[in-house]
Amino acid sequence: MAIKHYTNNEITSITHKGMVVEAGYEIVRVMSDVYEDWAYGVVYDVVTDTATRIYASAEVDASEELIALYKKHVENEKRHLEAVHKWKLHNAQVETAHSLNITVKQLKKLVHTYGDGKIFDGCVELLSVKKFKSAFRESLATQLRTWLNDPAPKFKFPFSPKQEECVIPYRSRRW
Repeated sequence: MAIKHYTNNEITSITHKGMVVEAGYEIVRVMSDVYEDWAYGVVYDVVTDTATRIYASAEVDASEELIALYKKHVENEKRHLEAVHKWKLHNAQVETAHSLNITVKQLKKLVHTYGDGKIFDGCVELLSVKKFKSAFRESLATQLRTWLNDPAPKFKFPFSPKQEECVIPYRSRRW
């Protein structure tokens, strides 16, 4: 059997016979604090290459070939989403590097050094300033740009621990 539709605990119709490739239960939020277990069946259409989740009682009844095609479809969808994510990440890196007037390679070097933490945010803030009010912060920015431009820097980090404390943006220091 495939997907069974019930009315008053009686089967009213059976649909998608031979096309159900997956069946299971999903916890669905019905109201703000009410959750229910809903049965579902996944129907895979080979012609349109689409998988549709239908909330009803279901049993897997597809052939092994159809299930294999469905698994290939799921793997292709996963690879596509990963590729789209990587492309969006690359575009964001290009845009950020352009706004900071550095190369993507230099941005990746900075990300690799400091990750996505407070010091990285401070470095981005330093690189984005056009005209400094403080000579000290200007020297920190120059030191950072020099370190980023050096293909084999002498030190692992562009700043000493004390300088890193000065680079952290003020808004990040609040508890």
